[in-house]
Amino acid sequence: MGTQKSTYNYIAVNNKLRCLTLVITLITLMGVISMSGMAQTQGDSLFFPETGHWVTNEFLEKYNSVPNNRELFGLPITDVIVDEDTGLLIQYFEKARFELHPGASPELRVQLTPLGEYLYSQGEVLPIPPNFPSCRHFPETDHKVCYAFLDFFEANGGVLQFGYPLSGFETHDGWIVQYFQRARFEWHPERHAGEQVVLSNLGTRFFRFTGEDSVHLQPNVGNHIPMQSVSNLSVHAFVSSPITQIGGVQTLNVIVYDQTFHPVESAVVAIVVKLPKEEPIEKIMAPTDKRGLSNHEFVFEGSMSGTAEIIVTVTYDTIRKQTRTSFQLW
Repeated sequence: MGTQKSTYNYIAVNNKLRCLTLVITLITLMGVISMSGMAQTQGDSLFFPETGHWVTNEFLEKYNSVPNNRELFGLPITDVIVDEDTGLLIQYFEKARFELHPGASPELRVQLTPLGEYLYSQGEVLPIPPNFPSCRHFPETDHKVCYAFLDFFEANGGVLQFGYPLSGFETHDGWIVQYFQRARFEWHPERHAGEQVVLSNLGTRFFRFTGEDSVHLQPNVGNHIPMQSVSNLSVHAFVSSPITQIGGVQTLNVIVYDQTFHPVESAVVAIVVKLPKEEPIEKIMAPTDKRGLSNHEFVFEGSMSGTAEIIVTVTYDTIRKQTRTSFQLW
């Protein structure tokens, strides 16, 4: 009997362990399934599986600066990219575009592109009764914001968020809309009360309007965190010829990397060339390219033999790093 009882106890304990293991496995699987459809946080980065893109660092701070970020900005449709016209870091969202202005004060470093200004074209104008009480007039642009549009405007940041109105009520794409400097409001009567004002997907429209490369829309394969804000510089300078004849030609190459050893584009490169027994020569080289490279060619006519020293100062945003190199004039 003792042996049989022990066997029963063993079987009971074993069954409990199996049940416990099954429960833990199910909980784990549920967690994995739920996380696959949710934004995932990693440090100062947030991944959006719906579109396959990350929002990072200062852009993430801006995105989280409003409680209803998906309603006002939408989902990210690109990772951070470089605007080829301005050299600024930008990121596209469904309803907005973020710009990083490194020289601005901290609270203004991340700004919203005035998409409404860029995309507005007048549609069919719908009249607003004069002196209607449910309106607010903006003398800056001589337009009114009324009804539910005014309620949405004032509840979500007003001028600071959307800018000034650029139009009154107009019809576009089959909807009653109103343009602002940084947004477009749409009226959707089919939605529930309190949810009938929707922001247009101007970020997506502007991406297509500017002819951006559609490759940026592709999901971030493998969920790798994209380009981070530059927090440190690694500067390397070298000449093409360690020994240069007097009256000959020398080329200086400068390569700039960030803290993750990625090339830094658009860094400013200033140099001071100290030739033997001559006044120093100060020059600004071309900004670094996509490879983080900048180079400059010198012609040394009338110089004396000896050691020539080059002091290289690289500036990116508020970060400045310096290095030196030298060669022999012979």
